[in-house]
Amino acid sequence: MKWPAWLKLARPGKPLPPVSPTGCPTCGREMIFVEKFTMMGDDRRTYRCNGCRKEHIVDFGTAMWKLMSDANNLAIADYRAALKINPDDQSAKVGLKRLGLDQ
Repeated sequence: MKWPAWLKLARPGKPLPPVSPTGCPTCGREMIFVEKFTMMGDDRRTYRCNGCRKEHIVDFGTAMWKLMSDANNLAIADYRAALKINPDDQSAKVGLKRLGLDQ
């Protein structure tokens, strides 16, 4: 079988090593964890490479506390909207009570 011209095999016959999020983008060595910063809602971690003596900030996406907080706020809004539509909705009242927001 002839391979397409755009496909370049790095090492034919050998599997590629797994990509590590803590691998240094400059020299490829494993980096050491320095700091985790989630205050703004993003999960950003600082790693230091002993090989090239550089620090790299790796963004792992949205922080877990931010996702949980947004889901909780959405649930509260859903319960309150259900009570506006039907003030006698017992499931919405129970949901707000479980969240500590009895009316």
